[in-house]
Amino acid sequence: MSLAQRYFEEYQLVLPLEEAIEWTDEDVFKLREGMLYGALSALADHRTARQSVKEALAWVLSTEKHPFSFCVCAEMLGFCADELRDLILEQQQYAA
Repeated sequence: MSLAQRYFEEYQLVLPLEEAIEWTDEDVFKLREGMLYGALSALADHRTARQSVKEALAWVLSTEKHPFSFCVCAEMLGFCADELRDLILEQQQYAA
């Protein structure tokens, strides 16, 4: 066994298990709101890196339905996901 292996085994840290995080409905709402507005901000700001724009557009264009999908985030904030998606795409074409 090498010196490095012995050192690692002797001094490795054991992290205590933390209590499970409990999310409130308000926490989930704020996360969804942040995801949606973050994507909209990235798409509206011409200084945003191309990769970030690509990721935001992929999220917006996805029609998947899961707790943090574009469709669910938009609808939980009172928007029609399809109409908002159309507006975003129209703006992206205008900006191009």
